[in-house]
Amino acid sequence: MNRSYLPATPTGPGEQIPADLLCIHGLPTRIRCGRCHPTTEVLAQLSPQRVLNGLLCGFDCPAESQEVVTVLHQRAPAFAPAVRAADLVRRRAVATLVSRSPWVGGVLELGAGFPDEHDNYVEIQARLAGLAMVRVQHDPVIAAHGRALLETSPASRYWHADHTDPTVATAAIAHFGRTPIVVDLAPLLLESITDAAEYVRAAISVLASGSYVVLTHLSADHDPATAEAAARTYSDTEHRHTAGGATDPAHRFALHPRTAAQITAMLTGADPLGPGLALVGDLISADDAAEVHSRRPPGANPPPADRRHTASTAAPLTCCYAAIARIS
Repeated sequence: MNRSYLPATPTGPGEQIPADLLCIHGLPTRIRCGRCHPTTEVLAQLSPQRVLNGLLCGFDCPAESQEVVTVLHQRAPAFAPAVRAADLVRRRAVATLVSRSPWVGGVLELGAGFPDEHDNYVEIQARLAGLAMVRVQHDPVIAAHGRALLETSPASRYWHADHTDPTVATAAIAHFGRTPIVVDLAPLLLESITDAAEYVRAAISVLASGSYVVLTHLSADHDPATAEAAARTYSDTEHRHTAGGATDPAHRFALHPRTAAQITAMLTGADPLGPGLALVGDLISADDAAEVHSRRPPGANPPPADRRHTASTAAPLTCCYAAIARIS
């Protein structure tokens, strides 16, 4: 089928991004700008997406965000490895679905992260030229990097809009018309939304038949101590941040762990695939588990040389779920 149906519109809904946010390194010539070190106030602002980037990648992020990553590592050492495992599962799921489902005409990522040379979507687009992609992110710095690095064709769009708003999600889905797509819900997106069930139901209600939803979610009923410690850290960060006058939704910190029953209920109206809702630790190999445990935030003790030893002696990856569902 023709995957190049996405209109060549310049942007999606949302605010225009000031040109001075594009990069301190001069995008788009340096792909590593997704990891640039901030030197201005706006680049250094605390943001949940920049905290997530630090959790996933284990390299330096802006100082205030790095402080939150460090506290999370201290209070909930099993949290970051589980989030990395969840990210690994969902990235592989998206790549597999678009490769094996010829009727799928596009991918929508809600809560897109910093792009870099290892970006999953860059790899997918290299294999499936013309596959329509829309990525939505409210953090202006991440959105600016995404536009400069990833809007390489009319089929690829990076929207600067509130990805936690269900009306933005449904508008982005409507942008694809009635073509089946894969909706990729980024790690910790649903946990940041108070009524996540309504958010997912709104998305499912407007998806074309043959579409897929890929989600991950922090568990409230497996390893509750880790979930509670992570949620408390986010709550503490939000209280400190709002006391300083921060009100932008792009910088709002919230984390709502949920039970398996609550997460399963979100997918009402869709058909779960494979094992249904499963713990991410049950969906990856021992080598993968060693990899997600081996990354450390800056300043943390280095892992043992034997990564298998790291995985075998670390906490099990039981505080995050993952699921894939298809729209009939």
